[in-house]
Amino acid sequence: MAKPPPPPPPRPPRPSGSAVPSVTVQKAGAATFAPTKRVAGPARGTAEELLSQPDGSYRVRSSERGTLAPPNGVYNFVRVQGTTRNEANLYVSPRMPHAHLAGGRPVLYAGTAKLDAGKLDWWSNYSGTYQPVAEFRAQAKLPVDKFVTWQKLQMQGVGLQRGMLTGRRPAETPAPPAPGRANAAEKPAMMSPAPAAAPAAPSSRTQPARPVASTSATPAAIGRHPTTSPTRKS
Repeated sequence: MAKPPPPPPPRPPRPSGSAVPSVTVQKAGAATFAPTKRVAGPARGTAEELLSQPDGSYRVRSSERGTLAPPNGVYNFVRVQGTTRNEANLYVSPRMPHAHLAGGRPVLYAGTAKLDAGKLDWWSNYSGTYQPVAEFRAQAKLPVDKFVTWQKLQMQGVGLQRGMLTGRRPAETPAPPAPGRANAAEKPAMMSPAPAAAPAAPSSRTQPARPVASTSATPAAIGRHPTTSPTRKS
């Protein structure tokens, strides 16, 4: 009679002081990533939805007007779980942190992406808030052949720190005027009168002009006939 197989050896106890990884949580067959830190301060920028097109390009839907435009630059992105199992929207922003992009919703994946006129150049798992692992990159639902790990990007010298991401160029604002000077853009330019010419210095060679007798009648001469001075007889 065959003997039953021996039971498996017991698992060794976990060493004290080792932290249990809590970055991913299994939920409904998909992994969601919890934030590892909180982002303080008000939200900067605007979260816009990134939509894929039939030709493989991407468009950004404006949150204010609802229009579509090809993105151009380096963006933060998060893929969040929607209200249904198949709903998973992708939000991007060149300035807004990942936690503000998620808005408290379950995050399926987070990272950065570079797009050029709507064409995806590369995307990575660079996110200091969620720190997604590369093994779950399929949950981002982006082309896997364009995926680059954040370690490789840093080795290539790509700057991904906060404030170094670029997006669509904002409208330029005029520089503030210097103190004590009026802003030429706000006040119209006033034509200042030309300075009066300085009187010419009299020359020593020229004779001073003789005074010209006035032809206008003086108050003493009003009502009188002109008189002639008597002539002296020789």
